[in-house]
Amino acid sequence: WKPKTMNVSQLGSNLHVVFEQAPSSFGFALYYLYYKLRQDGPFKLQRCKPEVNQLRGTCVLQDITPGTYTIELRDDANVTRRQTQYHVSQ
Repeated sequence: WKPKTMNVSQLGSNLHVVFEQAPSSFGFALYYLYYKLRQDGPFKLQRCKPEVNQLRGTCVLQDITPGTYTIELRDDANVTRRQTQYHVSQ
């Protein structure tokens, strides 16, 4: 399984990452959202719980500074991932 969609939007200094969740039969307990400024070193991590009975899940990254981010969504078994880049304006 791999999410078909992953959309990022900015609301103030927060980023909202919306993605297609895996079917419940996969049994994912958490999703992991790794993110960093493109030129920075290691990724930071935000854990997101699946939203029950919903097709889409949302993770919110708070107090993000301006710049271009690499954002990667992984499942709790780290067998699938989807990556995108997003530019944060002020």
